[in-house]
Amino acid sequence: MIRAFRATLFRLVVFYLASLALMLAIMPWTQAAAGGSPFVRVMAATGVPGAAGIMNFVILIAALSAMNSQLYAATRMMFSLARAGEAPSVLGRLNRLGAPVWALMLSSVGVAVAGALNALWPQQAFTLMISVSMFGAMFTWMMIFVTHLAFRRRVAADTLAFRMWGHPWGSLAGAGLMAAILATTAFTEPFRLTLAYGLPALALATGAYILGVRKRG
Repeated sequence: MIRAFRATLFRLVVFYLASLALMLAIMPWTQAAAGGSPFVRVMAATGVPGAAGIMNFVILIAALSAMNSQLYAATRMMFSLARAGEAPSVLGRLNRLGAPVWALMLSSVGVAVAGALNALWPQQAFTLMISVSMFGAMFTWMMIFVTHLAFRRRVAADTLAFRMWGHPWGSLAGAGLMAAILATTAFTEPFRLTLAYGLPALALATGAYILGVRKRG
C-alpha cells in the first residue's frame, strides 16, 4: 500500500508538475490561456512540423479516454449505490449479459447534456461544465481530509501501519485550502456558478440520504 502511494505521488509529480514547469519555461504564463490549448501553443512554438496537430490528436484521444473512464466509474457507482440500498433499486438491475444497463443509461444522460450545452452555447459550455463539476471534486477532496482526521482520531496510533509526517496539520491545511478555494469561486466571474449549483445539489443529495435512512429505519 505504501509502495503504491509513493508510486502514485511520483507519477503525479512527473506527469503534472513537470509538464507544467516545462510549459511555463517555454511560454509565459500570461499567454497560456490565449488562443487555444496551452500545450498545443507550446508545441507550435517549438517549430517542429506537425507538432501542434499531433498534440491536438493526443488531447482528443485523452478527452475520449477520460469520458469513457468517467462513464464507467459513474455507472459502477450508481450500480453499487443501488445494490447497497442508497439509490433506486432499478439501477442495480443487470441485463442478460450481466451489464448494469439502467445505471449506464442514467450516467449517459450527463454526456447527452454536455453535448447539448456545447451545441447551444459553444462559447460558455466548457466554463459552465467546469464550474459545476468543480464543486463536486473540491468538496470530495475536502471531505477526504476531514474523514482522514476522524479516522485517525478513532483508531489508535499504534495500530496504524503508515505513520504520516505532519499529522494532523497537513490534513487540517488541506481541508482549509479546499474550503478557501470553494469560497473564492464566489468572487471569480467564470466560476460563480460553482456554489450556485453545487450547494443546492449538495442539499438535495443530503436530504435524499436522510429520507432514505429514515425509511429504512
